[in-house]
Amino acid sequence: MGQYDRLPDTVVPEHYTLYLEPEFINCTFKGKVSIEVSVLSTAQQIVLNGNKFSHVSLKELRSLQPNLKSQKRRRTSASPESGAKRNKACLDVINSDGSADEGEENESRGELVPDCDSRKEEKSSELTLELQNEADQRDRKASDAEPSNSQPEQSDCEKPKSPQRANDNVIVEKKGLFLLRSEWVEPDEEEDSNQAEEIPSDGSGDEGTEEIPSDGSGSGDEATQPETISSDDEEENTNLIVSSDEGEDITKVDDDDDADDIDNDNSDDDCDVMQVDGADDKDEKEDRVEEDDDVLEVESVDFVRDQEIIVIKPRNEMVPGKYCLTLEFAGKLDDSLRGFYRTKHNVLGEEKWGAACHFEATGARKCFPCFDQPEFRSTFDVSVKRPDPAMEVLSNMPCKEEDEEGICRFERTPRLPTYLVCVILGYYDSISRRLEDGTRISVFTQISQTIQVEFALEVATNALRFYKDFFGQGYTLPKMDLVAVPDFYIGAMENWGLLTFRETALMYHPTASTLLRQQYVAILVCHEIAHQWFGNLVSIAWWDQLWLKEGFATWISFLAVNHLYPHFDIWSDFLTSERLRALVLDSFDSSHPIQVTVNHPGQIDEVFDEISYNKGASIINMLFHWIGEENFKHGLNRYLSEHQNKSAETSDLWMDLDRICNLPDNADINSVMNDWTTQKGYPTIKVYTEEENVFILQEPRENASWKVPIEVILDGSRRKLLLLDEPVKLGFCKGFPLVNVGQTSFCRVQYQSNLLDRLQTTLHQLDSRDRAGILFDLSTAVTGGTEKFENLLDLLNLYAGETEWVVVDNMLEVLHKLGDVVEGTPAWTGFLRMSYRLLESSLLQLGWKSRDGEGSSMFSRSAIIERLGRLGHTETGGEADRLWRRDERGLEEVSKDLRAAVYRTVARNGGEREKEFFLQRFRTADRAEERRLMLTVLSAFTKESIMKELLDWCLTDEVKLQDRVFLIAGVAASCPAGREVTWTFFKDNFTTLKQQYTSGSLLVRLIKGVTLRFNSLEHVNMIKSFFQNNDLPGARRTIEQCLEDVGVLAKRREENKDNLLQFFSQYKGMEQKQVDVRG
Repeated sequence: MGQYDRLPDTVVPEHYTLYLEPEFINCTFKGKVSIEVSVLSTAQQIVLNGNKFSHVSLKELRSLQPNLKSQKRRRTSASPESGAKRNKACLDVINSDGSADEGEENESRGELVPDCDSRKEEKSSELTLELQNEADQRDRKASDAEPSNSQPEQSDCEKPKSPQRANDNVIVEKKGLFLLRSEWVEPDEEEDSNQAEEIPSDGSGDEGTEEIPSDGSGSGDEATQPETISSDDEEENTNLIVSSDEGEDITKVDDDDDADDIDNDNSDDDCDVMQVDGADDKDEKEDRVEEDDDVLEVESVDFVRDQEIIVIKPRNEMVPGKYCLTLEFAGKLDDSLRGFYRTKHNVLGEEKWGAACHFEATGARKCFPCFDQPEFRSTFDVSVKRPDPAMEVLSNMPCKEEDEEGICRFERTPRLPTYLVCVILGYYDSISRRLEDGTRISVFTQISQTIQVEFALEVATNALRFYKDFFGQGYTLPKMDLVAVPDFYIGAMENWGLLTFRETALMYHPTASTLLRQQYVAILVCHEIAHQWFGNLVSIAWWDQLWLKEGFATWISFLAVNHLYPHFDIWSDFLTSERLRALVLDSFDSSHPIQVTVNHPGQIDEVFDEISYNKGASIINMLFHWIGEENFKHGLNRYLSEHQNKSAETSDLWMDLDRICNLPDNADINSVMNDWTTQKGYPTIKVYTEEENVFILQEPRENASWKVPIEVILDGSRRKLLLLDEPVKLGFCKGFPLVNVGQTSFCRVQYQSNLLDRLQTTLHQLDSRDRAGILFDLSTAVTGGTEKFENLLDLLNLYAGETEWVVVDNMLEVLHKLGDVVEGTPAWTGFLRMSYRLLESSLLQLGWKSRDGEGSSMFSRSAIIERLGRLGHTETGGEADRLWRRDERGLEEVSKDLRAAVYRTVARNGGEREKEFFLQRFRTADRAEERRLMLTVLSAFTKESIMKELLDWCLTDEVKLQDRVFLIAGVAASCPAGREVTWTFFKDNFTTLKQQYTSGSLLVRLIKGVTLRFNSLEHVNMIKSFFQNNDLPGARRTIEQCLEDVGVLAKRREENKDNLLQFFSQYKGMEQKQVDVRG
């Protein structure tokens, strides 16, 4: 079997007709899909994706080209109900140890093929792949041992019924996690031919189905749309594979006529593969149904588990043209938050189940067999059965009709990749608004909570108008739904026309929520709506281009929010949350380029990181400021027009921008920007003086260099330039030469020490973002070992009394880095003195009470209070405790903007009483935002017994899967003892956590949370040893980055322990009594 990390492009999907039928008693689903494909060149097989189904059946492979006589036709054999004859020659016995009996190995294909003389004659059988659970296996073996016409009752959604009579010719294989069984059944010659089931040429022969048009590209035929998919349909002659993911032992197989020993398969094949072969007997005319000239005979269907693919091989090669394959499938609505999964709803105090989709990047294949790659864009006709009349049923397009059986049929989608398809079922209320062009925008939330999505509706409405103007193109679908899904893995997802969000990312209460929550909701909504153009209208060609949609959507969401809510000062937040975070990660040797090679589905989720999002957004921001807004807008309009309803690559964007821009000095965008996407890291710009002139020079990193668009200010004079490898003379400067104005270029600036001295008198004349950038750049140089700690500490003293959030945020980050270096050393007391002096002066100016119109300064107040409380500042801890006690007694609620800081400060020194208070607040909270807040408060306790108790509690059903990692990471960060307790908890529960978090952002947050608080080489070895013995394929790059981060910190602690002790021992700061709580 070949390797199919990426599907071949010789078979291209054009149109899907998809039917889904969820069932919430057993939380299962079943469905049927017909896929119209174009075969572009002669093909031997069709390869598509499938994963974790309990049942998959290939019902039909049909040519949509009439009179294709050169290809063999597939026929339907009679039902085995009436004593079918056994084809005893077709038998290989395959055992779990790899040995094989009575078979011959086809070395050219690396698979076992039955040694069967009767295969000289042409036979037919329906090919079925069926993956069942352990109980299903026992039922099947019992029915084999005691054949009976009576079958136990079971729901259709659990599993299709198997043939009622056991087959003599049985192959059973136990291989890895798979139990594989195949049967060949030959029709009884004496059976009346009128009992044979015929598969009509239009595919509508199943009972309980109806015809609906499926006029995909180039097709004049019809595909089927089932009202129901009955398990009775499986009682025809099939080639059957049964699989169990449990990996149970096989002890006995009973057959009516012949019993064969079960030996072991010694195959060298690394994949779990099963091939089924069969053909009709040409001589048995009475058992053959009327031949359908358009239905192709299928030789085999192989399921390759570790590659997540299904390989369908027709008896004869397919010539170029149009074809349609139809499959039925069934699966489980699980709690994985991936694919098609179940969601829990609170309906007037009663818990009920719903379902939601999350398909990016490879989740669609877990819902239905498909060509699950972003470059394949197809149209979709989606139908979903409504299980409950009170339940909302949503998909990408509006519902065009619903029949009396509750089947909702949705309008046909535009061409889109599979990861953008979405279906939602659940109990929701909604509010709506219609735009001037008729587009209806609706926001859905759980029952009776629509007040919390009014702001999201406002943002969505205004964002659509803004993007229509900025892109020069309107939104192309008739509706846009935004849904607050009760259980959701990531923050949000941009499914075309049906945007899904975690509740905390969409819901903002007008009186109870904070300004920080309001900004977060605005950014997330604008981000996902931006994808309706960048990512949906024009999609990416492959996952190595992920940054093209995510980096762009991240950047333009800030542009939109700044336009809609300028008082948010959102670009300052961009500096800290996007650019600086990307610079930190990209400084590691374990970083990666923006465009990174992706060869396997398991590698895809790891590129959804700060490099794709934050660095991608940062270089777009650099480009925007370099070429100007008008050039940028016109270039985007050209790009979207040229590539709409297609997939594109990074070079396509650069080319379309180049055609618009007329850049000086023969510069072109492609040559400038290509290095930024294909090289990891970033440049450091050295600023120095020679003979009173200022020079700047790019310092290469690992022999890599960049063309750096950058802006400078010398004595009030602005200048833009493109910095190459050679030094540039800027000229004489009396004041401070500011390089990288506004912090818009993705680089770090390192000033000569004599230039930093000039900041003594000029620092507070600079814009707040530049003050923040200068401090960050110097602290990065210090932690990287290229600057002295003394220079950073001297500069930090100049920031005493800062109140603007972008500066305070960076000042707190620098103090955090310093604290990591001196934690547990004799220098700790001097570090506390310096921290108190800096932060007390800022809090003195801010006060404890909010002021009208102060904007983001309220973030500074809350963050400073929490940091002082964390550092054991006596006065801060006392005031926080006073406010909490008044709140506890119901006298006065703590201000909503201070609650997090006050509650967490109380928790740090609290005991059982405080724990029970906050646990009760969590349990009675009626808003997702409040529950998340209480989890962060509970994670702040530092008493060891309470930490252990809360970590065990977070694995119970009281805490949602999507929220657990926040408590785990919070406990690890609470104090030095917290990281030790959390690491032990992580190791003890590794198997459970590995099953719950297989990949993606929550797994990354979990791994970083339990490792990044360590600070010694012994810790590095401990972490490395654990993960060497406990592999996490979805987090290998993250683990590598964490090991490097902890190793660098350990090295800095050893190198600077003496000079930091000397500095802090001489520090003449304000004396303050403190609680002995370190970390």
